[in-house]
Amino acid sequence: MKRVLCTISCALILCGCGDKSADDKGELATAKAEAAAAKAETAAMKAEMAASGGANGTATPAPSPTKSTTAPKADSKAKGNGKYRMPTADELANGVNANCDVTLEGYSYSGPCKFNAKGGASFGISRADGYPMNQQFEEIYLEADTRTAAYGRFRDSDGNWQDIGIMTRPNTKDACWTGDMTKVCAYGKKF
Repeated sequence: MKRVLCTISCALILCGCGDKSADDKGELATAKAEAAAAKAETAAMKAEMAASGGANGTATPAPSPTKSTTAPKADSKAKGNGKYRMPTADELANGVNANCDVTLEGYSYSGPCKFNAKGGASFGISRADGYPMNQQFEEIYLEADTRTAAYGRFRDSDGNWQDIGIMTRPNTKDACWTGDMTKVCAYGKKF
């Protein structure tokens, strides 16, 4: 048995050696050789078990073939705070307390924001660093009539308030308000 395992181990080591610049064909050949070696090892173990099991009438279960190990995959995602970037030190100093997703007439902003509760379900959102959310709007204000219906307005890049119209949300636990071509989501967050 030791001789069989030694032979298989040597075969696996030799299969793993080779030119590092080999293409996929070389990797396929290596995988096939490893599979053949595993089959040979399994056959040798079965033969040995049959020989030893015949003497006393009991057979021990064969160990499962070992899987070849591969190098760990590189982490493809950058570490962060989910889909949002972490707020800068200036944003934190200016009171960032939420993450916002805003889409208004095709323009959008997604990232840290300052959430200002105005009583009831009414609120305003803006960037804490004083910059506009994008080139079309600087901040958004929703004045709630009920806990699921509100009237929205936004301050444009010229500083003028524009009407969004009626916005609703399905229930009071939903963080997103939607209207005609508009979606405003504010997720509370402690950074």
